[in-house]
Amino acid sequence: MIQAQILYRKLQAIGREVGDNLQRISRSPVLSQDRAFAAAIFTNELKIAVQHQYEPEHLFALKESVENLFDYFSFDIADGDVLLVADPYSGGTKGQSLTMAAPLFLEGELVLFPAIRAQMIDLAGEYPGGFHPDAFEVWQENIRITPVKLYKQGVLQTDILRFLLSNSRVPASFKADLEAMYTCLHGAKQQLKTFLGSYGQKTVAASIKSMFEYSQKRVEHHVSHLPETEMSAVQEFEVTKGHKSTIHVQISKKENAVEIDLSGSSEQSVKPVNSPAALTKAFAVWPFLARIADEIPINEGTLQPFQTKTRPGTILEPEFPAATALAPSIPGPFVAAAVVKASHNGQ
Repeated sequence: MIQAQILYRKLQAIGREVGDNLQRISRSPVLSQDRAFAAAIFTNELKIAVQHQYEPEHLFALKESVENLFDYFSFDIADGDVLLVADPYSGGTKGQSLTMAAPLFLEGELVLFPAIRAQMIDLAGEYPGGFHPDAFEVWQENIRITPVKLYKQGVLQTDILRFLLSNSRVPASFKADLEAMYTCLHGAKQQLKTFLGSYGQKTVAASIKSMFEYSQKRVEHHVSHLPETEMSAVQEFEVTKGHKSTIHVQISKKENAVEIDLSGSSEQSVKPVNSPAALTKAFAVWPFLARIADEIPINEGTLQPFQTKTRPGTILEPEFPAATALAPSIPGPFVAAAVVKASHNGQ
């Protein structure tokens, strides 16, 4: 167990350095000052080995975006590829947040690899920055960047880069942030190669599995105080004057898992306050993790005890092409408030 903790700490340090470097070398104040990003290292099974973030928005979105990238490029991923996606309907939350993943292969097999999810300063849309208060379609907020390869076997795809830069009002800043993300991921890959070469893939994998189990047990113990009875609450918020949306939440503890059912919430809105499923899950789970977030790492085991239910077509799982840009700032906190209220109602 001691060796597992030591190796895992080394892995955490690599992941933390990705975020620290990104903050230092990025040009956009959204990244360098607001730290609107998350950095993670994934296993070859696309499980979160370690994740560092400054906003709960990324809790599930980084993982689901990476899964979407690998699903899209199934059997067409090689060493040196760098994958990109920025789409609320491809595992994301709002279109201005871009996910970049750099798969790492050793002897032809996928191993631990890094990924970053970061908010860009501008990705087209009707208004700069993507915050359009009257948007009713995602295209009004940003350009949809469905999965693409920015680098293919180590070679920059200049046509993709030109396309991306031509759809930003600040191409120089956007390019600088893309280069910063790539540089951080490239450095992390070199560190991971050295790390795996020093300790061996089997030993590292065993330490990660051990920490998954530790994190899961800590979270299960933390939520064990919840009552066995079903807890529920209703939370309203005003979308426009005289028009409200409602969040219905039911929480139940089943053995060592917590089920959060939000499927009874209002239908999706014509305003940009629709919350994609990844964002909804993050704000539903975060109230349970907030008190112990500084004590345990964010990894696959941390998220395992939670099951979140939403329903397609609702404000908490909108169907394409509903607008979503204001989801992190409006419905997200109300989801958290509803979960807290339900847990209080259950004493």
